[in-house]
Amino acid sequence: MDKIRFCQISDLHIPQKGDYPFSVDVRQNFKIALKKIINLAPDFLAVTGDICRSESELNIYKWLKKELEKSKQKYFIISGNHDLSKDLAEVFKLKKFLKNNELYFQKDFKNLNLIFLDSSVGTMSDTQLKWLKKQIEYSFSKNLKPLIFMHHPPIKTGVLFMDKTAPFRSSKEFEDILKQFDYKFDIFCGHYHSDRIITTEKMIIHQAPSLFFQIEGDIPEFNKKTEFVGFKIYEIDEQKLIDRTEIFKSNNIN
Repeated sequence: MDKIRFCQISDLHIPQKGDYPFSVDVRQNFKIALKKIINLAPDFLAVTGDICRSESELNIYKWLKKELEKSKQKYFIISGNHDLSKDLAEVFKLKKFLKNNELYFQKDFKNLNLIFLDSSVGTMSDTQLKWLKKQIEYSFSKNLKPLIFMHHPPIKTGVLFMDKTAPFRSSKEFEDILKQFDYKFDIFCGHYHSDRIITTEKMIIHQAPSLFFQIEGDIPEFNKKTEFVGFKIYEIDEQKLIDRTEIFKSNNIN
């Protein structure tokens, strides 16, 4: 396998133009991140949900689509809990992948099978989970390495406020599928607004920071940190996967 580089942004929470929630210029944070990503020349960019500030808004998706297409950067996008999958599918022309309001799909990419899941309601249907199992089987039958992208971390990852208030509620069903395979899966997610890598028997979970604010992990109360934002950069070849985070100072309005 030739080396593949890809980037991940998550939890953008883009507001309406002229709105600066918590005094953060979120749109500018995204533009800076995208410029940095373009300079890295990745093979693709994964956008792992929470596009909208608090609830799904078509004009936010349209703005993001315009910015991404203007950049000429190849990308894949999924929804988060602050999005509506049907709205995202409409704007990004992904309706053919929408099944009972869940947006999930796969893409063969060189020696990879990129598996994009929908956890936007905090769970996954049995239909989606069965599809995931078939995709894993397909990966191994074609000698492809499966990479799984989803918004929620598949298990609790130690960010206490998020573990308590907004965890993924299909963890057992998800893990039961992975346990059927003699393999350790790379999972790429966001949602928790905290840059972490978590390793279990069956998973290496790559949890991306937010482009809006980070959440203090060690206390059970909500405590945001707005000084820095960031995105993930990955390099993968036959032997290894390198995970690093690009951190930069948030654009805050004083």
